[in-house]
Amino acid sequence: LACDRMLIGAGSANLYERYTENTFQLNHGDYIYLCTDGFANQFGGAKGKKFKTRRLKDMLLSLHTTSHIVQNEQINLIFNSWKGANERVDDLLIVGIRYTTH
Repeated sequence: LACDRMLIGAGSANLYERYTENTFQLNHGDYIYLCTDGFANQFGGAKGKKFKTRRLKDMLLSLHTTSHIVQNEQINLIFNSWKGANERVDDLLIVGIRYTTH
């Protein structure tokens, strides 16, 4: 998990902040996931707690070997199950990109 914790866009306290440039060696079949913090910040579960980044990472690791169709279904199922009757608290975006070589 490589990320910079700062706001996107003009809302940043320092308009001259720069994001860290990261380089990764990818192998055939690897997935890259890009996401907002909406899933991790969602309240739910038996105790009404946040989903949190660790649980999100574990979820994505458990799904990365399945097809994108199964991933989409499972992510939606897990989110809705976690959220339960709670309102959605934030924007929600997860993008998965699979690296393939030909």
